[in-house]
Amino acid sequence: MFGSLLVLLTLALFVVPDGAVRRPGALRSLRPAVFVPSGSRTIFRDSAGSIVAAWAIGGLFLSLVPSALLADFDISNHFTAGVLIAVVTATGGLTALLLQRTDARRALLVGLVALILGSALTVASFLTHFLPGVVAAAVIAGVGFGAGFQAPVRLVLATAPATDRAGLISAIYVVSYVAYGLPALVAGLLVPAFGLPAVIAGYGVFVALAASVALALQSGSRTRQVITTVP
Repeated sequence: MFGSLLVLLTLALFVVPDGAVRRPGALRSLRPAVFVPSGSRTIFRDSAGSIVAAWAIGGLFLSLVPSALLADFDISNHFTAGVLIAVVTATGGLTALLLQRTDARRALLVGLVALILGSALTVASFLTHFLPGVVAAAVIAGVGFGAGFQAPVRLVLATAPATDRAGLISAIYVVSYVAYGLPALVAGLLVPAFGLPAVIAGYGVFVALAASVALALQSGSRTRQVITTVP
């Protein structure tokens, strides 16, 4: 079904009028560009921990939490695990929507605190076999995911001219997807050796540590401009 829609959309490209002015360099424009402009490097460095923590906690819920539900609560229903993951993503989306016109630095602080609390509550709830705590942790983690990613993106993009934003966004997503996938892969390799509870605890510590580093860097930052929208 999805493939059929893509085919139809591809065919539609030949009949949809193109209002853009043609310029040379079409093939050159397809070359990937991943870079951080010099004027954005400081805020990118200071915000990277938030991006890492936000995507890593998403990876935690998608990779280990379903197995932990089975091990700790004997919940083998994939629908239940899916609902819990949906809570994280839906809360993240709603948080990003609600905070989109809030000062980005304030939104970032909300995200960082939520990421630290969400990871700590996730670990504590699984170690104590407290299912309501897992649900609450999913909500808090969702707040952290939404604010902890959207806010640093707004902060970083505001420091770059429009001509440099494509490469900058690419750099942001390289960091995001590495933080999303690599810890989950490492965790999967460590579970047979150390056990699921220990790996979840270590994963939670990693998320909280990344968020804490970003929080410390934000607290010491000298840049205090208010950013509500990206120009």
